Amino acid sequence: MVWNLGNGNDFLKDTGKGYSNMTNVSGNMNVEIETSKTWAFEKKSFFYLLAGALEGGSNYWIERASFKPPESDEDKALMEKAADDIFKGLIAPLYGGDLMIEICRDFEGDVLPRYNRSLGKYENVESSENVMWSVGEEELRRGVQAMAKKYPRHFDDLVRKNEDANTSDCFLQCCCFGEMVYG
Repeated sequence: MVWNLGNGNDFLKDTGKGYSNMTNVSGNMNVEIETSKTWAFEKKSFFYLLAGALEGGSNYWIERASFKPPESDEDKALMEKAADDIFKGLIAPLYGGDLMIEICRDFEGDVLPRYNRSLGKYENVESSENVMWSVGEEELRRGVQAMAKKYPRHFDDLVRKNEDANTSDCFLQCCCFGEMVYG
């Protein structure tokens, strides 16, 4: 499934379903932050942040979003139970899959950091039409850690459950780039 975001499509509202069918997304994700404190966030928090980013917070720098399903049959079954097709991309990172992001054509040629899982570090990559940024569970954790360290106001909004489009945008950029690059 691919969502084209560059033209301002609101892919969630087109379904008329809202967020009501997300009641099956459950559990917590623990994230260790430099203070050595471990924060437990509900998985739904990540869903809402990704939804907020793709609905409007980040659609000025994202051209398209799609998802890569989890590899294990068990994770696929959990993801199938949790959401219908329109939401699978938003919850794929919570179940072993990836949300795939393509940078807007207006920013083609920008050199941006992208996390290389096999090397365990960020590498600079030139954005182009076929270059995708993967957001999986590891990137979600790194995104929260970067928010806590570099953008405490947005992290505080996450902790207090006072997220908005700006919080969502900060989170997704931290997941993709390890920092705020746009906006």
